[in-house]
Amino acid sequence: MNKKILAVLLAAAILLLSVLTGCDVSLLDDPPADFSGTAQRLTEGGYTKYYFEKLDNVSRHAYNAVLRNIWSFPERIEVPALTDAQLNAFYTALLYDNPELFFLGQHTTVRQSKQRAFFYPEYIMGQEDYVAMIRRCSAVATQIADTAATFDTEFQREKSVHDQLIARTVYNDNGDALYKNSIYGLLCGNSAACEGYAKTAKYILDRLHIPCYVVTGQSAVPGSQSQMHMWNIVRIGDAYYHLDLTWDDPVLQAGGNVIQYNYFNVTDAQISRTHSAYSSDNACTAIDANYFVHEHLLFSEWSDAERDRIVGVAAGMIVAGSEGFQIRFANEKAYRDAQEKLIEKQEIYDLLARVQEASEGDFATDKVSYVSNDDTYGIDIILNYNGR
Repeated sequence: MNKKILAVLLAAAILLLSVLTGCDVSLLDDPPADFSGTAQRLTEGGYTKYYFEKLDNVSRHAYNAVLRNIWSFPERIEVPALTDAQLNAFYTALLYDNPELFFLGQHTTVRQSKQRAFFYPEYIMGQEDYVAMIRRCSAVATQIADTAATFDTEFQREKSVHDQLIARTVYNDNGDALYKNSIYGLLCGNSAACEGYAKTAKYILDRLHIPCYVVTGQSAVPGSQSQMHMWNIVRIGDAYYHLDLTWDDPVLQAGGNVIQYNYFNVTDAQISRTHSAYSSDNACTAIDANYFVHEHLLFSEWSDAERDRIVGVAAGMIVAGSEGFQIRFANEKAYRDAQEKLIEKQEIYDLLARVQEASEGDFATDKVSYVSNDDTYGIDIILNYNGR
């Protein structure tokens, strides 16, 4: 038989085989990927890969294959054969561990051809657009991380990230999911829902090598309906704590910037008063890095000496840019005494006058908004600024 005719027949046979198997001709030339052995944690992507560590070895190989190759926006990536449960587990882990992957959608498939399986990602934007967007995110993140890195301790760096993100962000649960649920929406659009807050906190703390991961569950103010929620767990020193930036960034009817610390490094017991249905392998029981404990802002009694300390603390917060301050008490008696004196006997106005003098703030001393919290033994003061 003529060699040219033989070559044509062989090419036709290969093409027919590819149609029948759903496999590209190019795959016949490429050796299959090696998924034997133990899958190791990659350096690409997020610093803390909490969810990768929870996967079985097959799912870890799939996670690594995608994380290693996804940046070039390929049509597909070879992975080991996966069950539906393994596909869901590794893809969720991938998105939770690596907030920079906001170009990926939620709908993915794995198709198997002969003895090989391929992951087909969903892209919600083009590669060129993503490159421009992640550059903007990275530039802002670098500024925030560099500012935080000027502090000496993990606690101070974490607080700096907490304060900077809250100061620049307006809570927004409306609009496009990309903008409210991603680092891009928060860092470049200055608005986000809970997922955006949590993923951005991880993205920045990853840069500072402070262990941090996102958790999902339910949250509700006591007496109201629960809703899906995302926040963080961080490790400061050798202990783990809950960190919820969303709940530390209150939505005020009159606007304004009030940074709170009710959910800055709290325990499982504290978070469980308002948050539920979450899972974490790390118990949060320590209190040393809790904001109010660490900063010695738990007031033991309502006395002249403690009032002087409260004035100093409040003035410092206002000078730093907050439009309110928080008072926390170490026990119920001190809290009830303060409630009685401040609210019922209206000593709060004298306190405001002293804080104004110490801070030179331009806020009213004859009117104020406040919230008493029986769960935390706290009183949150929200100032009314003149001219608003």
